[in-house]
Amino acid sequence: MNFAAILLMSAIILFYSFQNFFCKKFSFSYPGESANATPVLMIVGGFAVAFITFAFSGFRFQALPLTILLGIINALATYGYNYFMIKASACGPFSVII
Repeated sequence: MNFAAILLMSAIILFYSFQNFFCKKFSFSYPGESANATPVLMIVGGFAVAFITFAFSGFRFQALPLTILLGIINALATYGYNYFMIKASACGPFSVII
């Protein structure tokens, strides 16, 4: 394994650990009904990612139908991932002790 691969793997582990930490903190501190925690997390995260992406692209939008389809698939997969992460975080400690 070269140094770049080790660095990338370390960064991925670090980012997933931070994601688990913030997901758990969000699920415990969300003031509303627990069923709304995932949609709120997705909306806030979606706007943040959209803004950052538009900023890096000079605020230009040029999407093909395939881009929109992949965006919808990504949104569904991310929603499912966040939903189960919030549910797991609410159940107690798992793999990452926080």
